[in-house]
Amino acid sequence: MKDKPKYFSWILWGLPICLTAAVILTCFYGEFRRNAQNWEDNPYEKSANIEWLYQSTYLLYQDLYNAGNGTRLSCPQIYLEPDPGYELLLDRKTLSGLMGGAQTEEGAELNSVLQDEDLTAKLRNEILQLEAYFNALEKDFRELNSLYHYCIRDDDDHTGKYLTNMSEEQAEKLLGGEYDDCFFLITFQFDSMGNSSIGDVRSQNEDMVRKYGNQAALDDRLVSQLTAAMPVFCQYGSTTAPKDCTVIYAVLSGDEMTSFRNFYLNTSTMEGSGLTDFSVRTYQSDDYLIQAYANIGIINAQMLCLLIVALLGLLLPLPMKTKPWEESRLFKPCVELLVILGLFAMLAVEDLLVPHAAYSASGLTAEAFSGYFGISMSAAGVAAAVYNLAVLTCGFLPGWYIGVCARAITERGPVRYIRERSLIYRFFPFIKRKA
Repeated sequence: MKDKPKYFSWILWGLPICLTAAVILTCFYGEFRRNAQNWEDNPYEKSANIEWLYQSTYLLYQDLYNAGNGTRLSCPQIYLEPDPGYELLLDRKTLSGLMGGAQTEEGAELNSVLQDEDLTAKLRNEILQLEAYFNALEKDFRELNSLYHYCIRDDDDHTGKYLTNMSEEQAEKLLGGEYDDCFFLITFQFDSMGNSSIGDVRSQNEDMVRKYGNQAALDDRLVSQLTAAMPVFCQYGSTTAPKDCTVIYAVLSGDEMTSFRNFYLNTSTMEGSGLTDFSVRTYQSDDYLIQAYANIGIINAQMLCLLIVALLGLLLPLPMKTKPWEESRLFKPCVELLVILGLFAMLAVEDLLVPHAAYSASGLTAEAFSGYFGISMSAAGVAAAVYNLAVLTCGFLPGWYIGVCARAITERGPVRYIRERSLIYRFFPFIKRKA
């Protein structure tokens, strides 16, 4: 405690100066937030995501069809339509047991196909590949169920029957066209012929979402892929799409706080069939958010504040008689340690203060406080603001400390300061004598 009177007042002066810098930086959070929105990588608006949602409607329609008809048909049985007389081509047991010249009682046309062992093997392989595709699509449906609210309605049923993973109240609102609570929404509509179109859209960039939706739906991309993947079957039948239904995918306001930027899609082509395979990955990081704020220059703003605080510590005239950089060991570190501390302070800005500013400016900190402490958003906003200023003040304090320690340079001069405070000269005094 002997050194306390010599340097404690300098630390007290540093606190309001660092707090002032923190307040000034915080005043620009609104501008940072607006600019960061242009850099955020929104996974909902990616073409791969829109195509994934479109193709997942085939799984939802399978559930709707089976629920409405009391059946348990597979996707190939629903979306492959054999010509009259070739219905058994969808029966794998028939294809496996009657290959190579076996006869059935269904007709000469079917028997002519089954007599060709090579043709039957190709047909069986096509159906197996199609099943593998829908199995892969269904494998990632668990992620879709956690990322989106969805609802599929039977438009051919006058009762308005639908399937959904939402509450009945939420589903009725969406089906009734009430989208005020939606952060993201896209609607696919299928008519009685299986032709698809895009209905209502809600997003940050609605034109882009509608464009990607049209590419997936109006071009009937999946039907085209199925047709191309099954050249043998299409000689004896055709592929079809969902019919007479409306499918809605939505992310409600607030949901994006937990799911936005927390998933990405990889696409690849399935070997043999040429169908698109989607690989969905979710994570608990906000890397996209942090990168967005880094891209708009918040690092430079924080570095500038740190530099200004250091310069104030070095040059600001203060009404104090003590000189801790001469009298206190705490303020007399070696040159090398001071340089290392400065480097660590700059790294802390990038690794700690940038994520902190991103969470605070975007409102995620307030959301976290509200959810964790169970308080209102207004109270959470006040707590988040106080927390933000406290963190920034502590983050800028190393700059003030470095500036105060460097005041010895102004009194002794750079050459003398380095000679007296450098470890190199202490360990190798003969260098000092030669210099």
